[in-house]
Amino acid sequence: MRAFLASTALAVALFSAPAVAADLSQQSFSAPANQYDWTGVYAGAHAGYGWLNGKDNFGGSSSFDGFIGGLYLGYNHMFDQFMIGAEIDGSLMDIGGTSSPGNKFDMNWGATARLRAGLAYDRFLVYATGGLSVADLETKNTVRGTKSSNTHTGWVLGAGIEAFVTEAVSARLEYLHHDFGNKTYNLGAADFKLKGQLDVVRAGVAYHF
Repeated sequence: MRAFLASTALAVALFSAPAVAADLSQQSFSAPANQYDWTGVYAGAHAGYGWLNGKDNFGGSSSFDGFIGGLYLGYNHMFDQFMIGAEIDGSLMDIGGTSSPGNKFDMNWGATARLRAGLAYDRFLVYATGGLSVADLETKNTVRGTKSSNTHTGWVLGAGIEAFVTEAVSARLEYLHHDFGNKTYNLGAADFKLKGQLDVVRAGVAYHF
C-alpha cells in the first residue's frame, strides 16, 4: 500500500512539475505592467543655465552664459511602452555680456515647438526631442549708444529623463542644443551678420491632468 501511495505521489509530482515551472518562469521573467500612464496633457515650469556662442561674418566670436527660466505645455500619447508627444515652451533669459570690441549682447527670451519620442518603464521616461527654436538677441554699441535687435530662428535637438514623483506630478532633467541662423545687425557703421548656438541644461516640474 505504501509503495502504491509513493508511486502515485511521484507520478503526480512528475506531471505537475512542467506546469509549476512554466508558471514560476512567467512570474519571474515577465515585465511588470506600466503603472503610470503618460498619456494626456501636462503643464510645468523649468529653470536652468545656458551657454551662448555667437559668430559674425567678419570672423569674430564671443561666448556668454546665464540663467533661464520659463513654462512649458505638452501632450503625450502612449503606444504600449513607447511615447510620442508634442511640447511648446517659452523662456525668459539672462544671457549676455560685452565682447572685446565693446559691443554688448543680450539674449532676453526664447521659445521652442518640439516633438518628443521616448520609452517608458513604470514611473520613468527616457526621451529625445527636436523641433523649431526662436530667440531674441539685442546688441548695443556702448560708445555710440546705438542698438539693434533681431529674432533668430533655428532648430533644436535634445534628450532628457523624466519620472513621476507622485501620481500626477513629474520631474525632469534635460539638455537642449539650439542652432540659430544668420541675422543682419547695424550699430551705426557697416552691416554685419550674427549667428549663434545655445546649449541649455534645465530641470522642470509638471502637473499631468
